[in-house]
Amino acid sequence: MKFPTGQVVWTRYINDCVAENAPFAKFVMESLKRHCIGDWGELDVEDKKANDLALQEGGRVVSQRIYNMAKKTQRFGLSRRPTGRLQRFCFQKNIEIQG
Repeated sequence: MKFPTGQVVWTRYINDCVAENAPFAKFVMESLKRHCIGDWGELDVEDKKANDLALQEGGRVVSQRIYNMAKKTQRFGLSRRPTGRLQRFCFQKNIEIQG
């Protein structure tokens, strides 16, 4: 692990989705594990490098995951404060899938 999990918080909507959708709940927990080992998900190369530097210098790190749910692609982010005390989950946007 690159850093400890710390306190984890998420929005009410993610909480509701976790409670109602077991596969999504598993995905969220797996995403958190991946975030804590330095797997930044769907970020571009520049943002991944910035995260690696932030870990060395005590800055904020973020990652991004994508999950397909109810004919929408749900894109959500994880962030860690520089103090390392908080992990936060929130949806960034919903993308309608055509067809």
